[in-house]
Amino acid sequence: MTQWMNRWNQYLTETKEPLEEVTEEELDHIEKMHDIDATDLSFNNLFGDKFRLVIPLVYSMSVEQKELIKFLRKAGYTVDLTTGIASGFAVRDPNGETRMLSFDMSNKLIDSEGKIKVKNLVRKDPEYIEEMQRQIRKRRLKIGKLLKKGISFLEKDDIDRYGEFFYGATDEKTLEQSLEKLKKLSSTWDKRGAGKSGHSVVISRHPIDVLRMSDFDRIQSCHSPTSRGGGGEYYKCAVAEAHGHGLVTYLVRNEELDKLFEPGESNVDTSELRKGDYQSLIDLYQEEDEEFFRDDERNEGNITPINRNRLRKFSVPNAEVSIAVPEIRIYGDDTGYNGPFQQTIDDWSKKSQEGEIQTIEDHPDTNVDGNLNLSNFVRHGGSYKDTVGRKLLTRFLNYGELRTTGTPKFDDTTESELEIDTGYQAFFDEVERYENLFNTRNSGVLDMSANVEDYGDGVFAGAHVHYHINVPDADFKHSSHSNTVANAGEAILQFFEDTGFDRFDPEGRVYVRTKGDAFASRNHYTVFQIPVNLNAFNRYGDGGVFYAFEEFEEALDEIERYFNRSDVQRELLEEAERVLQRQGIIPGPPIKELVRNIEEGSGYVEWDVDIDDEYEPELVMASTNTYVNFEDLIQKIPLEFTERTLDDKIKDRRLVIDVRFGGPRMGGVQRVAQIGAIKDERGNIETINVGSEVFEMKMIRNLKDMKEAEEYVRDQIARLILKGPKSADAGGTGKANDNYNRYVANEMRIAVGGNKGEFINPRSVTNVSGPDSDDEYKMSHLMSVYDSDTGAAERKKTDAFFEIIEGTDDEDILKTVFRNAFKHVTEIRDTEPEPELKETKKYFNKFNLY
Repeated sequence: MTQWMNRWNQYLTETKEPLEEVTEEELDHIEKMHDIDATDLSFNNLFGDKFRLVIPLVYSMSVEQKELIKFLRKAGYTVDLTTGIASGFAVRDPNGETRMLSFDMSNKLIDSEGKIKVKNLVRKDPEYIEEMQRQIRKRRLKIGKLLKKGISFLEKDDIDRYGEFFYGATDEKTLEQSLEKLKKLSSTWDKRGAGKSGHSVVISRHPIDVLRMSDFDRIQSCHSPTSRGGGGEYYKCAVAEAHGHGLVTYLVRNEELDKLFEPGESNVDTSELRKGDYQSLIDLYQEEDEEFFRDDERNEGNITPINRNRLRKFSVPNAEVSIAVPEIRIYGDDTGYNGPFQQTIDDWSKKSQEGEIQTIEDHPDTNVDGNLNLSNFVRHGGSYKDTVGRKLLTRFLNYGELRTTGTPKFDDTTESELEIDTGYQAFFDEVERYENLFNTRNSGVLDMSANVEDYGDGVFAGAHVHYHINVPDADFKHSSHSNTVANAGEAILQFFEDTGFDRFDPEGRVYVRTKGDAFASRNHYTVFQIPVNLNAFNRYGDGGVFYAFEEFEEALDEIERYFNRSDVQRELLEEAERVLQRQGIIPGPPIKELVRNIEEGSGYVEWDVDIDDEYEPELVMASTNTYVNFEDLIQKIPLEFTERTLDDKIKDRRLVIDVRFGGPRMGGVQRVAQIGAIKDERGNIETINVGSEVFEMKMIRNLKDMKEAEEYVRDQIARLILKGPKSADAGGTGKANDNYNRYVANEMRIAVGGNKGEFINPRSVTNVSGPDSDDEYKMSHLMSVYDSDTGAAERKKTDAFFEIIEGTDDEDILKTVFRNAFKHVTEIRDTEPEPELKETKKYFNKFNLY
């Protein structure tokens, strides 16, 4: 263990340039560790005779990658994050236009090789299948390239080209949203790439690695030595950790490790090593007494880490056991890997210490009636803590805070014996005393972590404060440990920023944790720790930085007074619960659930949806504007024509026919009109009139023949049904017959597969205008729900509202709904049923393949 130290001391005496790394004086702070053997340090049960271990980074899918998969799936693609490839299918119509197929469509009709799944087709004749196969176009692109294609098409307003590669709605609002989403996803993909992380974690107990935990570029912290801008009390902690108590973990890139297997790239001879055997590589550095981590100034070491975390030593003396417990805070510049880095450290430390953990859980000094007694734990090493020992232990050992008692002790023997002059001990002691007092007074409401720094121009204190919003887990629809709940914490912070609440810091980080007994949901909470904006409470105007203890204490006292007010706590909880309801985390009123579902939907083409307030909706409406031609059905309306027997003197010159219409669905058969004809002396009909008490015109005269009279009667009956008795005029808008509206609602239920008796339609009205010059009626079916609609039945109505707009958002489906309703209310029985509109058939009809 002397070679690296000798080279270092030699360099320090020969160079005339100032060092940017650990100095000779700083190195002397671990002088007695110079000749130590690895087995003389803590945690031989983990390391054996090694100073360092290397393990692969455990990489799980990030929130951003889940968003990418969701977006591309809606666009029609299967995503492989390992290879970075997106695959899907498009179809070309007879006019030469190509359109991307939906994911569900592709999955149903086409196998992974691009072959038609014949068994799922309605038609199975060979010529048809062959033609259909020719129309299929396979898409297989690198994800980054696909995202950039989408951005380029939309920025150029080339909607046709966009539709060739991206399935979905093409209205202006949806395309604007898609462009912003594509830009965000593309930026994230460029930074993160495919799912394979390409990183490893080095776990070290080497004294110099521990001492240098904060002297790397972009991994500086309060533990940095004076040569790196530190030199305070916390640097003293790092020295104490280096005296055999602490472990440090570094995140490194595999590509840098791989280079060390190439000739001339390493400070040791790696020619005998198998490439990729990183542990043997690190062991070789130990055997050769070579530094592993890079020091540019001294030209020592090879690898520059990008992130680091610590493991703190806790012991239970009576149980004769010690454990290494990971810190929560991670330092470094690649925040995108903080989650996987932390998870890797947690998994390794728990798995490799299963026996020690079991000993702790079984020992009577630590297990008291199923609760964890922390008072028998001792923390070793430096006094500085990113996280208090109680929190570290309860998190690591999976005990809720309500199942713990006592507080761990701190063994300050090592640190107190160190003679390092820091120059600001008094300020540090005052801040530390106040931090402990503040956290004790405000437990469950606020938590604060403070630090004291001296960069050469004066001592100052910094602080981070979080306010706790406690939501009972009994209300949660998702696991409090899920990414969905974690994302909801950011949504809460964003909501307060959007509403102008300046007491929270929009640039801070939200932490989500659980509190209480996991086995008793009524006593179990998910805690959203929201960052407090210290600038709003620091009247000296320097954010979270304080140059005098009095300023520090004044600001923190003001934070304590404000957030402990019952009216503030009540309002903040209510606002947070509103956000959680919108996010679908906890159940909300039916109308809020509906709004959330709509906003997460794919957008609508045939339905116009109107929400009066996205945060506190009171009314949600949706209406169709579908043009439907009923001419063929009008001709099939069942009418009864009965010639009346006349007994007046001119009966031979007159003809009167009663027209009856209706059945049980229209309240019974009724006479709706009379056709009257005047004959000439030869008995030929010369004048035809139609009279009716229910038609808009009581009498229409001089029709040319009986066919025209019948067509007029049929047309007027259709208008009475579709537009009501007060709007039978052409072109105007009227409310449809109540029976017709009920049948439209029923057909909506049928179209989405709702079970009769369980499916409850929302309140609705059908308005109709027309017919136009093409004999088409404009059909507007308006549905609405209100915030006053509560209870199980009303929730079914909001569910039905959403199912209808999702399941009938197609012009052909809506036309079928309105036509079927017309047939039912007029009791037309002699027509063929409307064609089934399965998704597959519906889509391919557009390309003349069926």
